[in-house]
Amino acid sequence: MSTMQPPAIDSVLSVVARRVDWEWPWARANRQAIAANFARRTARQPAVYDGDVLLARNVRVENDLCSLALFPVKYSELLGAIDLEAAEYEVWNSFAMGILNTADNAYVCAVMGPHTANAGKIYFPAGTPDLSDCRPDGSVDMAGSLLRELEEETGIGDGFQVDSQWLVIRCWPALALMRLVRFDCSAGQLAARIETAVAAQSEPELSGAKIVRSRADIDPARMPRYLQMLFNHLLPPG
Repeated sequence: MSTMQPPAIDSVLSVVARRVDWEWPWARANRQAIAANFARRTARQPAVYDGDVLLARNVRVENDLCSLALFPVKYSELLGAIDLEAAEYEVWNSFAMGILNTADNAYVCAVMGPHTANAGKIYFPAGTPDLSDCRPDGSVDMAGSLLRELEEETGIGDGFQVDSQWLVIRCWPALALMRLVRFDCSAGQLAARIETAVAAQSEPELSGAKIVRSRADIDPARMPRYLQMLFNHLLPPG
């Protein structure tokens, strides 16, 4: 078994992801525990859907490039690995995420809705890639996944510019592939725009927005470790 890599943040120019067929040995060996865990989850949150998602392996970061292979699993298998604390260090929960940055140099995160698997957690709009992100040539459109998740969760499809560079945060089990998404409005205006759009959705994934202006706004209880790493990287001390 591979060893856990230390947390790291890298800036790269390109992300290359390809879909591969691979059977996850841990999931095959733990099917009963995965099913029992998912039953406990859905007893509390019946809306959680066991769809197909893509997890990552063979992650490489070198020469301004991040490359990874993505293989399909059921969402219940991903939740099982997280909840049962499987030490599968070669397998990553990888996702593309926009860093929502505003004209007053603040950041606007999303607050996950009560019916979701990460209820109450705070992070930028994102989602584990799925089969809809796969192109016919076998590549996986991580840049497109970023934009799709942003629009699906917030209702925002325009009024911003996306940086070409990527920040790659490795904080196992998360592999966050992040791009700065710049808005011309203030943080308060963007948060209000998101909350207005969410209020109009019939089945919103979000319950609101959270503005981050300084390290004092980092919430260790509700923000995942990779996001805390990002804000400690972007924001000055104090």
